[in-house]
Amino acid sequence: MYVLPKGTRDSQEPHTEDEVYAVMEGRGRIRVAGEDREVRRGSLVFVPALAEHRFHSIEEDLTVLVFFAPAEGNRSATREPGRTPSVRGSSG
Repeated sequence: MYVLPKGTRDSQEPHTEDEVYAVMEGRGRIRVAGEDREVRRGSLVFVPALAEHRFHSIEEDLTVLVFFAPAEGNRSATREPGRTPSVRGSSG
């Protein structure tokens, strides 16, 4: 779980693994490789390995379930991202 209270600055750095964020609670925005989107409960966010990403403009405390694939630390830091970043949100 990754918890970011309202107004917090997210200072994470790119990871060598692909990630998926499932927003469990809260509301804010995320920027992934230059693409900026709103996130809220029910949003799913894919972040490819080595992509710059950061939550920001956190309006309500965010609680985010984070999945790494493969397990964190299993890839070399020289791997090139192989997929286009995408941010998906719920429609309701």
